[in-house]
Amino acid sequence: MLVYLKDFLKESWAHTFQKIIFPAINEDRFEVLYCDKPSRPNSSVNVIIRALILKEIY
Repeated sequence: MLVYLKDFLKESWAHTFQKIIFPAINEDRFEVLYCDKPSRPNSSVNVIIRALILKEIY
């Protein structure tokens, strides 16, 4: 990744979001929603919750 882009992201809200909010999401609470049988790959709970949080913010 380009150095200036890394610096830009570290100075934005995205870096704080990754360091504080992302690790605070407990995926174990959502494992009952997923099936153990082979099927299509599941979306990560973290990705879905992040999207919902960003939707509410913006």
